[in-house]
Amino acid sequence: MKKNPLRFLMGYLIYVTGCLFLITLGWAFFWNYMEAYEKAQPIHAIEKYMKVLDDERLRILAKPFLNKLEAYYPSEDEQFAALKEAIPGPYQYAKNTKESKQDELVYMIQSDKKTIGKVFFREGKKEEFGFRPWEVYMEDYQFDFLLEEDEVIVPNTWKVYYDDQLLGEESIIENIAFDELAYLSDKGLFALPYKQKYHLENALNKAKIRIIDEKGQERKEGDIHVDELMDNCMDEEKQRLENFAQLFIPKYVKFLSNADHRENENYQDLATLLVLGSDLDRRLYEAIAGQIWVPTQGDTITKIQTNRFSNLGNGYYLIDVTYHLDTQGGYGFSQSENRIQIIVQHIGGEVKALDIISA
Repeated sequence: MKKNPLRFLMGYLIYVTGCLFLITLGWAFFWNYMEAYEKAQPIHAIEKYMKVLDDERLRILAKPFLNKLEAYYPSEDEQFAALKEAIPGPYQYAKNTKESKQDELVYMIQSDKKTIGKVFFREGKKEEFGFRPWEVYMEDYQFDFLLEEDEVIVPNTWKVYYDDQLLGEESIIENIAFDELAYLSDKGLFALPYKQKYHLENALNKAKIRIIDEKGQERKEGDIHVDELMDNCMDEEKQRLENFAQLFIPKYVKFLSNADHRENENYQDLATLLVLGSDLDRRLYEAIAGQIWVPTQGDTITKIQTNRFSNLGNGYYLIDVTYHLDTQGGYGFSQSENRIQIIVQHIGGEVKALDIISA
């Protein structure tokens, strides 16, 4: 029997089409299976998680921590910006093999090798082909390790900033007197410089602490010199105190030497520059009787040098002065250098001496 070519061709096409259809179904099943299998792998879960770990999500996770930064950053935007600076992205992940179990996976979320959180995964409900994709069931982010505490001690006239935010009175925990000024503090009359101890808590980076002195210059914590703090007079004040010192020292030396043996007149002349009734006034008045026994035949002032002028507050000032003398006494000629500190008071437009302290 003769074969029909057309029927053979049609049969062949149907056969091939069927085979292709079965192959296509097989490949579709295979790829769907592999896709479901891939979705069920832990790596897929953590990478999916990392894609949604954006700023918005991180801000939500960090909310309890951000509240601790209010002392230095008034707004939440500033707080979050500071946190982002401390833990810059992009973030990495690493499986925690010690904490992971067969039914639980733990991944560490890291910023520049610093762990900022943990993400816990468990298998979810069965999906296609019976696979169970891993799902997040808990997040644990801890940022407290970023916080630092510190104490800064500076003069009371200086200011302390943290990341350009001026620290207020609430950060000051102690006022400390300068030991070098104890001889003045005992008098209780003056508003002397002192030190203030600032306590910084919940600071993100101690390196952001800036110390600014009263002249607007940046300083270091240990850069505290009492002499510098006490050299605090205005030019007009300095000139007025300079004039007083140049007037006072000759009258003071003349009274002490009493070369002319006119002790009462010398006291009266000096008293015009004294706070009457002060301890200094009483000491000098009581010294009059003994001036007759002073053996000097005269003192010549060769130099008067003012070293420093200090505003002690409340209308009081201190003049640190050195004066040089040539003395002709009972034991011959001598030269001396004398340094004293004169405490003066500004009364009714005039400067008067309140006390003298040997330097």
